[in-house]
Amino acid sequence: MPQGPARHLIVNPTTISALALILVTGVIYAPILHHPFISFDDQEYVVDNTQVRGGLSWRTFSWAWTSLEHANWHPLTWISHAIDAQVFGMNPAGHHLTSLLLHASNAALLFLFLAMATRSPGISLAVAGIFAAHPLNVESVAWVAERKNLLCTFWLLSLLLVYLGYARKPNRAKLFAVSGLFAFALASKPMAITAPFLLLLLDRWPFQRVTRWSDLLTNKMLWAEKIPLFLLAAGSAVVTVVAQHRSDSISSLEVFPLAMRVGNAFVSYGFYALRLLWPSHLSILYPWPAKLPFTQLALAAAFLCGISAMAWKQREQRPYLLVGWLWFIGSLVPVIGIVQVGSQARADRYAYVPMIGLLLAGIWSLAEFVQRKHSRVKWAQAAALVVVGVLAVVSRKQIKYWSSDDDLWLHALQVTSDNYLAANKVGVVLQKEGRYDEALLYFERAWHINPSDPLANFNIGVHYHLNGDFKTAIRFYEVTANQKTTPILRAEAFENMGTAYRQLGDVSRARDSYLNALQWDPSRNRIYAALRDMNGNAQR
Repeated sequence: MPQGPARHLIVNPTTISALALILVTGVIYAPILHHPFISFDDQEYVVDNTQVRGGLSWRTFSWAWTSLEHANWHPLTWISHAIDAQVFGMNPAGHHLTSLLLHASNAALLFLFLAMATRSPGISLAVAGIFAAHPLNVESVAWVAERKNLLCTFWLLSLLLVYLGYARKPNRAKLFAVSGLFAFALASKPMAITAPFLLLLLDRWPFQRVTRWSDLLTNKMLWAEKIPLFLLAAGSAVVTVVAQHRSDSISSLEVFPLAMRVGNAFVSYGFYALRLLWPSHLSILYPWPAKLPFTQLALAAAFLCGISAMAWKQREQRPYLLVGWLWFIGSLVPVIGIVQVGSQARADRYAYVPMIGLLLAGIWSLAEFVQRKHSRVKWAQAAALVVVGVLAVVSRKQIKYWSSDDDLWLHALQVTSDNYLAANKVGVVLQKEGRYDEALLYFERAWHINPSDPLANFNIGVHYHLNGDFKTAIRFYEVTANQKTTPILRAEAFENMGTAYRQLGDVSRARDSYLNALQWDPSRNRIYAALRDMNGNAQR
């Protein structure tokens, strides 16, 4: 029999539990290895991205660090996709495998961090097991374009492990490593920006670097050591805002008024907490409602205020409650919608890191109740296994919806109301399959829900254009071209208008439309060719 450290490593229950988490996560998510790329961001991030498709080269590496595509600066995410393209080509199984391994690693890292920080491996395993199996995380794992979420969390959890070592035995090398890992997290997705505040919370519990909450605010050393992190966070915030402004992806207050954003933020906090407890009706897209019902808003506000008051009242006796609650509240701030980017009201992927805070607060509270009587412990362990098992079954069902564009968007229509975004997507899928009349029904459905939706108008315009009704097509293209939408879509609308005018014989309006298209996207070489051809015909 081997002796000493090697034998200890083999039989170490913590190591075995971490490996078991990886294995269970792999079993749950194995079906995604047979899934294709989906036509929502996967094309832009991987399939049609010329920088990524070529694999990892010096040119791609340099581009990754300077690119602000898709309203973000996330070079490590681009590099991750490029490495997959280098190794697996455009075989989606390989890209999905990387996502699966990252999620499994995140579950194991979460368990190791909590077990080492709290010295409560059983409770930590329950938190990590639910995190690994929860259906709310399916979107982050099954969607290749959400690699950034998984990668950012990997670096964040690695950061927490290193910071744990620093908190117990401070030295400059560990603090430098913490800063480096934070930089990696930010370079994967800027949502990690709140991490310095999370570390301050952990200084109170479970690290016990201060014994009272008031000391946390007045301890200059704890704040001073995090100055590099705050500087990195500030730099990431500036770059992110610049990227979002350049891509014109930040919605104006005219589109989403401030009062509506604040109300939606309250409702979203309640939504994420409710979906954590009861993960049903999960969708890839949740559209903004026409208005927020007062009852829904009042219930959400009462929930937030009630839990906040309870956690604050118990802050000294049960510090994990306030730590977990503020982890949840704080880590959602960058994506809660006060600064609105995109057209979604909320998204499952945004709960990936915040849910850990709620799980921490809830499961530690249940554990305290259970541990009052030794006889309850075995029942609690059995209940935890049942909960993880049920969540795994629900996740496998949710994973099936990601097996095709059809299934994904039809499911979104079924579980949400007034989802004109999903209706558009279903129509596009049908249009690609040559089912044009069926596609028009979904485009019109989207238009009836939101007549000013630029994508619905564009898609209806394309339908009439393909059927030779150029005047009707132009009418719908004009709506899209004059809406505040993405530069690419506006360029597409103007280009199609130019083509339709040209087919009608109106050369002057065709030229104006083409020139407008180039203002939004100067890289459209076929427009230059069309303009040269028109000029040549005019000279003859």
